[in-house]
Amino acid sequence: MQKKQAGFHFLIRVTTIFLLVSGLFITLNINTDLQTKDIALHNLDQITIHKPAITAKEFCQSTLKENFGTIHCGTNDPRYLDGWDENTHQIALEELQTSLNTYTELLEKIHSVKEINSSLVEIESATQRKIFQIDRLIGISKTKLKSDQYKDIFNALLIAQGISYNPYTNRFKSSPQNLAQYALNQSSVKQQLERLSFFSKNLQYFFLLFCAIAYLLIRNQIDITGQMFSAFYFLLMACGLSIIRDASLHYGGESSLFDLNPFRQILERQLSITLLAIGLFFICLLGTRYIQSLVNATVENLSPITSSLLLTIFTLLSYFVFGSAIGSETFKLSTCLISAAILFKYGRPIELAREKFGLQKMLWRSLNNLTSKAVYKREGQELVSLKIYFSNYMSKKILFQLILVATLMAVVAVIFSDLGGALISACIFTFMLFILLGRKFALTLLAVFSCVSVFIFTLSEKIQSRVQLMAEPMRANISDFARLIQFEQAAQPWGYRFGYIQWCSPDGNCVPLQSLSDYMPTLLSGWIGRIPSLIILCAFTIALLWLAYQCFISAWQVNDSYRYLKIFSALLCLASLFQLLVTLMGNLRVIPLTGLGTPLISIGISSLITTSIGLGLAISLCYKNK
Repeated sequence: MQKKQAGFHFLIRVTTIFLLVSGLFITLNINTDLQTKDIALHNLDQITIHKPAITAKEFCQSTLKENFGTIHCGTNDPRYLDGWDENTHQIALEELQTSLNTYTELLEKIHSVKEINSSLVEIESATQRKIFQIDRLIGISKTKLKSDQYKDIFNALLIAQGISYNPYTNRFKSSPQNLAQYALNQSSVKQQLERLSFFSKNLQYFFLLFCAIAYLLIRNQIDITGQMFSAFYFLLMACGLSIIRDASLHYGGESSLFDLNPFRQILERQLSITLLAIGLFFICLLGTRYIQSLVNATVENLSPITSSLLLTIFTLLSYFVFGSAIGSETFKLSTCLISAAILFKYGRPIELAREKFGLQKMLWRSLNNLTSKAVYKREGQELVSLKIYFSNYMSKKILFQLILVATLMAVVAVIFSDLGGALISACIFTFMLFILLGRKFALTLLAVFSCVSVFIFTLSEKIQSRVQLMAEPMRANISDFARLIQFEQAAQPWGYRFGYIQWCSPDGNCVPLQSLSDYMPTLLSGWIGRIPSLIILCAFTIALLWLAYQCFISAWQVNDSYRYLKIFSALLCLASLFQLLVTLMGNLRVIPLTGLGTPLISIGISSLITTSIGLGLAISLCYKNK
């Protein structure tokens, strides 16, 4: 027995070392040279600093006044343009002339370079195109009456400042790949490139530093199995950062569609988010006792209904104030907290009542006796009284929270357009109901969900078109799936070399910009090949499933003081597992994409925070030495 245990410990240690060495190898300085047009601009002499006197959005607001937000800014309707400000008109014309001077100066700097390369030639063409478009729109506007000049000046400002405008949503968006970013923020772009060079060349040292700190902190706190899971956590981080580094250095260099690299800032941003996620991982890993004290104080002082209302309000505020990324993470955390509270408070009573009276009678009585009270008048009526009691227990304690969370999911999906966050939260809550109410409820709910999905498919032409695009991606004129299929097939069987991902084809077509989030499993397959990427994703799936299982099993002990926290960490691991599976199915064209990223590998907060908290808590609760 001791020999088997020693052999198992040896195997775990070897696996841990292998994971760390693999992560270090992935982050080595392999082809970290900047190979986009940015480097050609970085070597140019300084041009005159130009700060816009008026933006396209400000020009539209000043012209449309109270109609801004209800009328699109590209309107030509004289009813909304008669009262525009003459002073604003003059400022806009002066701004366009200043922009012309800036681009003309940039063109002169390019012509002064003696050694011309292909990148400078393409930048020269982009600069000449800017000058021609702006000058032409100014010339056209001068031939018109002042009341008809608004649209031409507005479009010229969009071109000069590198801004895209969506008339359907009335939103302005600055394009990071537009040459205007350099013309308006030359010093800022150069500083970004210098920081990119520093972080990309020293990524392996950051990885070593994180691993060394992790080992010093957990070597006496976590057993060898927990250390192995922690090493796998860092390996997945290293995979994501290495792919992101490659994109920030090489994306778009072969394509004429991109003046600058749209991902030049992404590595620096992702490193800061990674640092935050690792900090949360360590806090959850080492501070479980303090977190449990805080949880106990909250559970004792707040009822589940009160806490559910507070979490719902907090989630809505997160969406309103911080946007969909942080709002989505808050929504997942809130759903896990509410679901864990329901299982912790009502799991055992509902299980006993379900075994004694049956689920169907319990649910029916709960819906029809929402205001009934438990009465114990005679011993002969004890069974009837218990039925009434548990029916009220379900209706007043659980049904309210079910309706609350279902309403919140609808609001998030419809108003905030976060279909991915709503889907993951729905999976978490549905799993909780399966545990709480049994298999019959699961089958009934699955049947209802299937009917609703078929109904939505038959009515929605948009969903039908997406499904058709998934089924036949190569027949579409413009298809992200078609480009990704070609990218992934060209990389097989063992993927592109480290640091040499072919982001663009020889004819200049690049993989979609959302590849670092939605399509990360396909990128992973193109980077290291199908078999290694499949091994990594399968290992990640097994790890999340195993940690969730261990937390659930140990949480069912009656006298465990960490019971609520174990249920919560198990649900967080399951949330990451659901997100991983949904992303994989979207990349395999089984379901439409939902905007979700691959946990720990894709860019953004929504891929790191919840998973780091869940893994930290689960490893600490299941594999702590004491």
